[in-house]
Amino acid sequence: AHAGPTPGGAAVGIFDYHLGNVTTGLALDAAAVLVTLHLVDVLGRRLCQVLFFLAAAAALAGCAAAADSDAPILVLGLLYGIARVAQGAAATAAWVALPELWPTEVRGRGCAAAQVFSRAGSTAFIAAIAQDASVDGREEERTRYVSCALACVGCVIAATLPETEGVRLERAAAAGEEEEAAARVRARLVRLRQG
Repeated sequence: AHAGPTPGGAAVGIFDYHLGNVTTGLALDAAAVLVTLHLVDVLGRRLCQVLFFLAAAAALAGCAAAADSDAPILVLGLLYGIARVAQGAAATAAWVALPELWPTEVRGRGCAAAQVFSRAGSTAFIAAIAQDASVDGREEERTRYVSCALACVGCVIAATLPETEGVRLERAAAAGEEEEAAARVRARLVRLRQG
């Protein structure tokens, strides 16, 4: 979203965001989720994350190059849109895969810890951008390069994770838990037959 008053419309909210920009951002985020929910089962969780992080990094690098070369605003807007959808899709694929990576007995704590680190990282990134803005006003340039680097890191991390597509959550259990669950089911079946 673009901060400050924008020609052709009134700014709203505590940050003076233009309503059209906020709506466009929400539409791009919704597109990212819809694309991911379809592709995550077709391509797999890991490949989706890798491809979307790569697309985000390429689009963000393109944004940096386009902004430095005074490219037309349409090109810059298109690249930002691609980057936003790609980053949102990569994050959605990660949140789909995350519960499948944790063993059952620590799944809740693992997902909660990941959510805490995600929020803390987002807050730290916003604070860093705000600090940059107050120093020399070049936050947009730094943000493009840092975002591109983070997308590359996300791609590398995603490439090292195991593929979880098709793995049932019961199969993610720690060693021994699956056998215990199967023994309980067998015992119930025996009781049902006897009684």
